[in-house]
Amino acid sequence: MMQVNNYKYPSGFISVCLIAGIIAGTHIISYPDSLWLTIIFIILSLLSYWAKRTKVLNIFLMCSLIFAASLRYHLATVIVPTDHIMFTKINTASCYEGLIIDYQYRKDLYNKYILQIDHIIGNDTILESCGTIMLYTQRINKQYHYGDRIRFKAIMEKPSGKRNPGQFDYRKYLFNQSIFFIARISHPDSIQLIEEKQGNWFIQNIIIPLRQYCHLTFSKYFNDETESMITALILGEKQNLDQDMVENFKKVGVIHVLAISGLHVGFIIAFIFSILSLIRLNYYSKIWALLCVLIIYIVMVRVKTPVVRASSMAILYLLGEVLERKTSGYNIIFSAMIIILISDPRELYNPGFHFSFTAVLSIIYGYGKLDQLLPLNKYIEKVENKHLWLLFFRKSIWIPFLVSLAAVIGTTPLTLYYYGLFPVYALLANLIVIPLTGLIVSLSLFLLFISILSVTFSNGLATMIHLITQGLQKLVEYIAGLPFASIITPIPTLTQLIIIFLFILLVLNFRENMKIIALLIIVLVFISIFPERALRHQELQVVFLDVGQGDAAFLRFPNQHTMLIDAGDRSSQWDEGEKTVLPFLQSNNSLHLNYLVGSHAHNDHIGGFLSLVNSVSIDTLVLSRYYYNSILFKQLLETAKEKNIPIKNVGRGDMLSPDSTCRVYVLHPDSTYSKPKNFQGKECNNSSIVLKVQYGNNSILFTGDLEKSGEQPLLQYEYFLESEILKVGHHGSYTSTSTDLLNKVQPLVAMISVAKKNKFHHPSPMTLGRLENYGIKTYQTSRGGAIIFSIGTENITKINWK
Repeated sequence: MMQVNNYKYPSGFISVCLIAGIIAGTHIISYPDSLWLTIIFIILSLLSYWAKRTKVLNIFLMCSLIFAASLRYHLATVIVPTDHIMFTKINTASCYEGLIIDYQYRKDLYNKYILQIDHIIGNDTILESCGTIMLYTQRINKQYHYGDRIRFKAIMEKPSGKRNPGQFDYRKYLFNQSIFFIARISHPDSIQLIEEKQGNWFIQNIIIPLRQYCHLTFSKYFNDETESMITALILGEKQNLDQDMVENFKKVGVIHVLAISGLHVGFIIAFIFSILSLIRLNYYSKIWALLCVLIIYIVMVRVKTPVVRASSMAILYLLGEVLERKTSGYNIIFSAMIIILISDPRELYNPGFHFSFTAVLSIIYGYGKLDQLLPLNKYIEKVENKHLWLLFFRKSIWIPFLVSLAAVIGTTPLTLYYYGLFPVYALLANLIVIPLTGLIVSLSLFLLFISILSVTFSNGLATMIHLITQGLQKLVEYIAGLPFASIITPIPTLTQLIIIFLFILLVLNFRENMKIIALLIIVLVFISIFPERALRHQELQVVFLDVGQGDAAFLRFPNQHTMLIDAGDRSSQWDEGEKTVLPFLQSNNSLHLNYLVGSHAHNDHIGGFLSLVNSVSIDTLVLSRYYYNSILFKQLLETAKEKNIPIKNVGRGDMLSPDSTCRVYVLHPDSTYSKPKNFQGKECNNSSIVLKVQYGNNSILFTGDLEKSGEQPLLQYEYFLESEILKVGHHGSYTSTSTDLLNKVQPLVAMISVAKKNKFHHPSPMTLGRLENYGIKTYQTSRGGAIIFSIGTENITKINWK
């Protein structure tokens, strides 16, 4: 097993200290404490050095590194100028001025620009400001470029934060890139060009022309689909990739080839070195030329972490060659890590950082271990002189297989953690996809080189690249369509992730003395399982998910059975079932639903069901007796039949039995509202399933989209309707939640599932006024995201999950 210490692998020791310091700065140590502790331990280190106390010096140096890393993290995240846009409040601001420092063009004209704001202009004032924002221009033909100074009118908005458990935190992602606001412009008169060709000279005169040359060449020789693929592989620009194709690559476990990574840098280094070999340069001149090319390429692809990691490793190795110094693979890897973390400590929380370094460490460490576990290499080395085909097998198949196996084994835990997917065919797919990707990258680079000299040859080469690219996409599409191409899994916790990594270490080293790791795994398993079991006491959990202008509520009963009521909308642009509800279920370890309840057949309630029935295990699909004549509803019934999911049509008087300690009563629809007549929206709303979930002395009333006329039959239940929590009907519309209903229910808490700035202007001020008059505490998903309650037999607790 690798022994990383401050003697054999000094860069590894420093990396561990930096990582510890960044984590401490994030969660434990404040900025002033980091500053003073760094100063104190640097002084103590100097005193120990002068006193020649080596052991004490090592401890003080370690502490100095940790607190210095914590301080560096705070300097990157906390220390903000007083004139920063975050602190500038101008309610009458009419426009902003700034410099474009990056851009991203799309075929559909939804372009994106990164701007450094320098002025905020109000009605009577002009204030100097600073800070970075993201500007979207929607369907505006004019493109703006790096170095353009622009003035624009727009409303600044903070990026959307994490709205539901398990959901991607877009605000945090942008904040880690120092982007604090988003603005959108849809009219060309709202933006004005002031100056051109500002900004960094190197980027303006070298990097931008090189990018433009690549774009022009690819657009000249390829159709849109192939151009998008090649641009992603060479420049890392993925905005024009077909999303269905991206999903196929993700399912198969080869999504990494679409992102610029160390793999691509390796292909580029091999290609450039081959080209330089044709020129009569000495060895060291080639190395210096390659170093220059790598630096230019890092900037061209916008300093992406995997590229910086791979290029830094290559540069360090090449410098070792120039200086005739022996280099260690581990020291090179950790030195690259040090460079990235010092440059920007926030990269520690970047998934690209995790995948990049885990993959390369897995290959270096895992290859040797797998070679010992599968000792085919030793056998081939003994007899390869007698059988030349074995030599070919060893170099072309077996060694790439072990390398791919090591990378897949090492990155699978991260794939589970970030994507909740286990790609079954990833190993075999990588053996084919990686060589094809390398061929495409090499040929595309050669096209950029040869297109200057010969148009005819370039056309032939472009045709070859197009065919290989199409073949690669068809291959991945075919594999993605195979049974069990990918298995959707629960998202492991951080403790479980560590357990998985330790288990991999145990397997790779099972022939060695691994008693300590085995014991550590047992302890961590206990720690991981114990809190989950401790929470399994007699409580009912209900989660009102934020699915925009729709409904979705998840219930976990005391016996751990589950129920999902509705799952939001589905459109060609967004599927709440796939993008919101499924990630929540994965993070909540709830990929098995005992009941999936569709309150009624409108898209904003059952639109997300189609994704769920194809992704999770469902015991019973519960629907209203009202048969709605829509394509979506029919498709849902057909899919449920294909999946052998039992369908239970319920109405007034029925009950569901998820838990012996709970009662789930079906109060509506009655016979009047179960028979279709004209299929109007109001009629479908009034067919909503109304559920009363009773647990001890507490209960929840779910009313779907029931309107006032549909509420009348409910009033016959009198005070049986009494419930502590009311899921307000029809997203708070004025047509729902009448005074008569509130008199019977008498809720303490009202939940409104609604989208921010929706076109229906929900919730209605009239409905909010009625709730306020009754003194009911009202929550809206549009304001705080998902709302979670833990309900006991006597008490109700609102859970702060963020």
